[in-house]
Amino acid sequence: MQALFNEHLTNHVVCAKDEHYSVGAAETAVNNLRHSARAMMLHGDVPERFWHFAIAHAAYIHNVTSPTRLDKSKTIFELLFSKRAYLTQVPTYGCFATVYKNRRAFQDQVLDLPSDQGVFIGIAKHNGLFGY
Repeated sequence: MQALFNEHLTNHVVCAKDEHYSVGAAETAVNNLRHSARAMMLHGDVPERFWHFAIAHAAYIHNVTSPTRLDKSKTIFELLFSKRAYLTQVPTYGCFATVYKNRRAFQDQVLDLPSDQGVFIGIAKHNGLFGY
């Protein structure tokens, strides 16, 4: 396990039970994600059963916009991929969204709806796929 931590530049801190104050940076990061996810869910009026998507989306936005500890002028995304993240096309969490269907799969080419309507619940990895 220590080799994995070293490979990912992770500092592993062990503390006794009920002494969570000794790992304040981790607690702060988790609380920031929780607050961001809760705010997005309230703003978008998204049901609580989609909590895990809200947390994943909050983590994605945090990783794309937060500065690194190595170089405060660069974000985590920028350090990993050597380019700035393009966030202008990321929709607001909880907004109206549609998924277009393949027209060849329609039973009736004229009357079938060309899309399924829904709600945008974030960018996340689900069932092995990363996307919306």
